[in-house]
Amino acid sequence: KLLDRYMAEAAKANLKIYLLFWESAWQEKQGKNPAPWIPARDITSDGFTAIEPPWWDQGVRKSYFDYMAHTIDHVKTSPGFGGVYAAYGSLDSEWGMPPKGSHGITGYAPVDIQEFHRWLPRTYKTLASFNKQWRTSFKKWADVPAAKPGDSLFPVYQRFRLYSVEEGFDAVSRLVRQHTNAPMLYSWGGEIYGPMGPAVQGNDPDIFFQTAKKYHVVVNLDDANMPGLALVFGSLARSYQVPLLEEWTPGHDRMSRTPQWLSHIGLAAPFAVGEDFFIYPPRPGDEGFAHGWKTYTDWHATLAKVIHGYTPEQPVAVIIPTRKIMLSGDVHAFPNLTVELGDFWRHNRVLPHFITDEQIKTGMVDLRQFRAVVDLGDEINTLSALNNYSKTHPVLRSLDQALPF
Repeated sequence: KLLDRYMAEAAKANLKIYLLFWESAWQEKQGKNPAPWIPARDITSDGFTAIEPPWWDQGVRKSYFDYMAHTIDHVKTSPGFGGVYAAYGSLDSEWGMPPKGSHGITGYAPVDIQEFHRWLPRTYKTLASFNKQWRTSFKKWADVPAAKPGDSLFPVYQRFRLYSVEEGFDAVSRLVRQHTNAPMLYSWGGEIYGPMGPAVQGNDPDIFFQTAKKYHVVVNLDDANMPGLALVFGSLARSYQVPLLEEWTPGHDRMSRTPQWLSHIGLAAPFAVGEDFFIYPPRPGDEGFAHGWKTYTDWHATLAKVIHGYTPEQPVAVIIPTRKIMLSGDVHAFPNLTVELGDFWRHNRVLPHFITDEQIKTGMVDLRQFRAVVDLGDEINTLSALNNYSKTHPVLRSLDQALPF
């Protein structure tokens, strides 16, 4: 009844409501969660009970998918229905954050490990090929451990965790598209390194854009106030030809950065589709959010009139080593990467193409279109296309070296 009332009131105000689905952390202390049909909990790599449900619990998954399908069907003919924010896992970071006291990562529930042992033969085909690649001598698939961060075989389990995100987003998107052709969005938040990056959480940009392209989805970039992230995601939107929405949540101490965020709108052109100005209600004695809204509307009215066309990119590529970061599991890898990218843009006002090692590996990007490539992750010997490119073109090691090109 509450959802029906929201839809009716939205329709009267000529507004559209987007359903936001995320199988997220259950906050028992609020007295509202968990839903009675999702009782299970994940386990962290150091043995703590997490606050998220296990990713691969099939009963939980069926209940969650049924809930999504019934909710969409219930409101999709309402004039107040706008679309769907789709996720499987926490909305802005797909694998959950560890609970208080844990220093591990999630994804080690028995059902997750069972699925891992089913995934191994599908991925490596034979034990002989697995043992050869990883220099091991396992006699059966069940002996392969669900390795933890720091273990020699952790990249294997991390690859499974990334596969889980990819499969989960594909399954959710397929379900939504079976029930509606309304706009669908993915929310990407965090960083491309650190505890909220792909190495731990699985919010890998290429997974988002690949799946978004397949199912005609808009990618919503949270933290779009950060120049480095805005630059990278603008390039990815153009590479994948996927629309990009740029979001920011202003705090009372960040009002001066509202113009900075708005100045990033053009970085996604011609695939920019707007902004998501995320507002929390003002708290007693703190009206910062309300002031931020006025700042936003005052600037946006001007910027919307003058921004059009394409973002001019120079014929140089900078490789963002997201795949290398996520498979290593090293949350400290490239700790200043997006800051360095933003500083380069601010100081030099030239915009290279930002591509990922995953795009090179899959052939998504043809390196021959570039005069030079900046190899920030030292991947020249692991990416064959980059190695071949280096025989006829400069492969550089720093952003500053790219300026002459």
